Amino acid sequence: MLNRTTGNKALRVIALGAVVATAALGLAGCSNNAGPGDKDSIGVALIVKTNSNPFFVAMQDGAESAADEAGVKLTLAAGKEDGDEDTQIKAIEDAIARGDQGILITPNGPGVLDAIDKARQAGLYVIALDTAPDPADAVDITFATDNRLAGKLIGEWTAAQLDGEKATIALLDLFDDKIVSVDYNRDQGFLEGMGIDVADENTNGDEDATGSYSGGDYEIVGNEATNGAEDGGLAAMETLLSKNPDINVVYTINEPAAYGAYQAL
Repeated sequence: MLNRTTGNKALRVIALGAVVATAALGLAGCSNNAGPGDKDSIGVALIVKTNSNPFFVAMQDGAESAADEAGVKLTLAAGKEDGDEDTQIKAIEDAIARGDQGILITPNGPGVLDAIDKARQAGLYVIALDTAPDPADAVDITFATDNRLAGKLIGEWTAAQLDGEKATIALLDLFDDKIVSVDYNRDQGFLEGMGIDVADENTNGDEDATGSYSGGDYEIVGNEATNGAEDGGLAAMETLLSKNPDINVVYTINEPAAYGAYQAL
C-alpha cells in the first residue's frame, strides 16, 4: 500500500502521463486534477523516441504545459532516431541519478527494459506512452492507442475503397532488426482489417504473398523497414516500386515514413 506522500507523488506522475498522452492524441477537454499540493518538488523525465517526428514534438509541448500546471519539474530527452535505445537508456539512468520520481517513455525497443527495471527498483514510477512494452508489466501503466484496432479499422476502410479491385500492397514497417509491439500490431491489424490471413499475428511478413482479401485478390509486394523516418520511407518505397510499379495500396508505420513514400511515388 502507498503511504500518502508516495501515493500523491505517484498520482501526479500518472496525471501528467495522462495529460501528455491526451495532448499528443489531439484531444481536448482533459483536466489535470493533481495540483502542486506537495511541498516536495516532483521530478519527471519524458523520454520520447525522436525529436524528428511531429507527434513526439507535440507530446513534449503538451508535457511542458501539463508540468507547469501540475508543479512538476520536467526533463525532456529523446533518442537520436527511432530505434535509438542507447540514448534512451542513458536518459533513464540520468533520471535515476537526479532522484526523479517518475519517467514517461515511448520505448524505442526491448533494449530499454533492463534500464526501466532498474528505475522501478529505485522507486521511480514508469509510464509507457504510445508503445506498449513486451511484457506489458515492464512498466507501471501504459497510455497508448490500440494499435491493432487502429490498423484493423484502416484495413477495413481500404478494402471498401478498393471496391473489388486487386490490392497490390506495399507495407512500410518500422524495424527489421528488432521486434516492437507497435510495429507488428499496426501491420498485422491492417492486414486483418483487409480480410487477409496473417499466419502468426505477432510477426510481420509471414503471410502468403498472394491470395484473397475481403473484396477480391491481393498481392503483397513486400515489407520494408523504414526506421520510422522520412528517408527510410523514401528508400523503402523505391525498393518496392522497383519490384512492382503497379502498387495501389501503401501502408506505413507513421507520418514521416509516409511522407518519404509519397515523395518516391
